[in-house]
Amino acid sequence: MTQIRSLLWRPSVRAALPIFILMRVITAVAAFWISTYYAPTIDWANQPIYNLHEVAFTTPPPLRSWLEPWYRWDTGWYVHIAYEGYSTLDGSIIFAPLYPFTMKVLAPLLGGDYLLAGLVVSNLCCFLMLVLFYELVAREFGADKAQLTLWLYMVYPASFYFFAAYTESLFMVLVLGAWLAVQDRRYVLGGLLALLSSLTRSQGWTLALPFALIAFIEQAPNVSRNWTGLQQLIRYHLQQPVATLRRAFAVIGGVIGTLVYFEGIRLAQLGDVAAEYEGPWRTQIRMPWESVAHIVDGVIGGKLNNFDVANLLAFFFVLLVILLAIRQLRPAYWLYVLGSLVYILMRNYDLYYLHGMVRYAVHLFPAFIALALLLSNKRLLTLFFIALAVGLQVWLVTLFAAWNWVS
Repeated sequence: MTQIRSLLWRPSVRAALPIFILMRVITAVAAFWISTYYAPTIDWANQPIYNLHEVAFTTPPPLRSWLEPWYRWDTGWYVHIAYEGYSTLDGSIIFAPLYPFTMKVLAPLLGGDYLLAGLVVSNLCCFLMLVLFYELVAREFGADKAQLTLWLYMVYPASFYFFAAYTESLFMVLVLGAWLAVQDRRYVLGGLLALLSSLTRSQGWTLALPFALIAFIEQAPNVSRNWTGLQQLIRYHLQQPVATLRRAFAVIGGVIGTLVYFEGIRLAQLGDVAAEYEGPWRTQIRMPWESVAHIVDGVIGGKLNNFDVANLLAFFFVLLVILLAIRQLRPAYWLYVLGSLVYILMRNYDLYYLHGMVRYAVHLFPAFIALALLLSNKRLLTLFFIALAVGLQVWLVTLFAAWNWVS
């Protein structure tokens, strides 16, 4: 009991809990309200991918009415994979396996309800993610900025996905856990968590860039920035091979996870993930500069729709706050953001520009540290941003629950 009490009184827990509860209540009420009073024009629940409603979603009323608004879009794919497994015919292999696996394990303990299992996993991970995020920021910038960072992170309009049966919470708790582990020189743990992050979302490999900088340069002895210093750095790592291997595992853990996912699907004769993206999912791999040229052409030609504008705004929001606060951020932070943005630019969906960027921004956690640094001591501007962001998030939640595509 004493240990539990001391855990609950940790600054990170006390900071995370009210933010988690408030935003969880706001999003739950918004989703319930719109699904109660608004009927979508298309009965998406009867589309093939959502036909498990009656067998995999077993919670009875009245709780069922609060859960049902979260059975939307990609959630249907995760429920399908957890309940029936991957198929070679339906495009399901583009979804990495770890999140639906957690649903499959937990569902039998929750009356066989796979949606509820996904929501429990996401919400538990969301709270733990906030605790870890606070710890990370507080170490470097202090408690006040850590608290502000959590508020800015959770009011961001697309942060409601942390509560949904999507991969965002699980992915971010693994990313932040890996980051803290590497900073604490627990390289094997960091590599394992990075590997698991890639089994949740394939872009976990982008952790290799910042982890290489942290493990091999920042945590090595200070050396001069010239050829002699580089030789000293190489000699230092070669003189302790076991420690160097641990550092290397932290760096390549995310890469290994991505390769395990892609090769595992292929070896199981389920298909090729890259080919599946290019086929039914209409997503091609492009060089980043080709995507930039494509976006510029769309802007000049007036081809952007509302989704494209929202994605561009999210992209420039991340880029702008990172650039404005770049001198206050360690290079590892903006290196992670840079690698992630390159990854996003390499994925081209032929119907939208920067498809999904509104949601993908929540993966770029350093942007919200940067935003907190920029808004620190600017009370009125901070309150304005929070009020505007909460309003936008409520609006997006209602769109999502009403079967409108958000991101």
